[in-house]
Amino acid sequence: MKPGWWRGRGPVAVIVAVCLVVYVGHDLLRYVTFHAPAYDLGFFDQLTNNLSTGRGWTSSFVAYDFRGQHWEPILLVWAQLYRLVASPIWLLVISGVALALAPLAAWRLARRWFGVGDPAAVIVALATALSPLMLRTAGFDYHSEALTPLLVLVALDAASRRRWLAVVVACAILILLKEDAFLVVAGIGWLIWRVEGRRGGLLLSAAAIAGFTLVVGVYMPGLRGGRPGDLLARYAYLGSGGHADTPTAVLVGMVSHPGIWLAQLVSAHALEGLAVALLPLALLPLLSGSAILAVVPALAVALLSSDPLQSALRLHYGAEVFPLLLACALLGWRRAATWRWMHLTSHRRSIGVTAVAGVVVAALLTVDVAGRVHDVSGGSRVPVVQAVLDRVPAYAAVAASTGLVPHLSDRPLVTEFPDVRGAHWVVLDNQAPPSQRSLEAGYRATAQGLPRTFHVVAAGAGVVLWERS
Repeated sequence: MKPGWWRGRGPVAVIVAVCLVVYVGHDLLRYVTFHAPAYDLGFFDQLTNNLSTGRGWTSSFVAYDFRGQHWEPILLVWAQLYRLVASPIWLLVISGVALALAPLAAWRLARRWFGVGDPAAVIVALATALSPLMLRTAGFDYHSEALTPLLVLVALDAASRRRWLAVVVACAILILLKEDAFLVVAGIGWLIWRVEGRRGGLLLSAAAIAGFTLVVGVYMPGLRGGRPGDLLARYAYLGSGGHADTPTAVLVGMVSHPGIWLAQLVSAHALEGLAVALLPLALLPLLSGSAILAVVPALAVALLSSDPLQSALRLHYGAEVFPLLLACALLGWRRAATWRWMHLTSHRRSIGVTAVAGVVVAALLTVDVAGRVHDVSGGSRVPVVQAVLDRVPAYAAVAASTGLVPHLSDRPLVTEFPDVRGAHWVVLDNQAPPSQRSLEAGYRATAQGLPRTFHVVAAGAGVVLWERS
């Protein structure tokens, strides 16, 4: 090891190592202790398992081809890993590692835009690791969007080095993650044009927007047989008369009734989303000039959603906008550093310190630390609960409490209780609270009625296994 290695790379190495332990360790413990939910770890595990066994894009969680709900070809890649060992652990490790490497990619980009020896790079890496948008994503099991921060930052870093093949590869992987990622790629193209002065960036943006239009407006509706998707319902209020069953109807409604979406942008949840997006970065993205337009398409998709969790950028919904916001924050910081009064190094560093302080405060305010600790508790009951689950025959149709579904999702038919359609077995965890989704679907009433059609086969550590009589 060279004498100057630690001074130059040691701090970011520590940040990445800690992120690996925290991000991956948290999600693995959450899964092992039966806290990972049916939506979405059980959902993605069953789907990936079906792809690996030749059952195609089928899932018992949706009534049509999954590609009609989401565009996520990347799952075909993960399905090859399932051919080796079928386990949701693959998904958790992939997302955790990708998120943990994002601070390294941010550090490299900052070194390119600020200079190799500038301390801003370490500050940026730390701000990335502690960002509420990153921590929320890291604490919510698997979602393909978790790969977005790493890939976006790698693409921008490659563009700054004129490594265009690497840019193309990173963007190609991005558009395999989800339909929204097309808008993220459009943002990358815009930044390449504004920062690197390459008109090819505009072509990349145009191609990405065209791809988004085709996938969302033609491909996905075609696989749904023309039926409106459940995700489109989040934007139905934007249509004429408060109803839209196609993306085109949404756009027409936005043009003809702008007051509707403007009102949404000043709603409490959307303002929360804007606050958690901008305040932890000390509002620096707003100083980036026209570069901030790179964030607008992806951010608008989240803020305009009628789902309060999405519009507030909770759960994993901030993963796609964060790297674009971070890039704009870097540009804003770089612009501020050129101001006459900022030539003093102490003043330049004060911006970074303010940003890190903002990120730390935001993380403490928005991340439920006590809840995260609870989500990995209960390790002593694992062997007992697993023994009960082992009583369920392989390939048998089963309905289960949300935290048990990911441990039973390697079968063609698994549902989250109280959905017992076709289920021959039901397994309930009476020591874990039901999900809000299952409560709204009548969890308690259905559980009380189980003795009429099911009988108890096994029980232990608060988990009860029922078989249809």
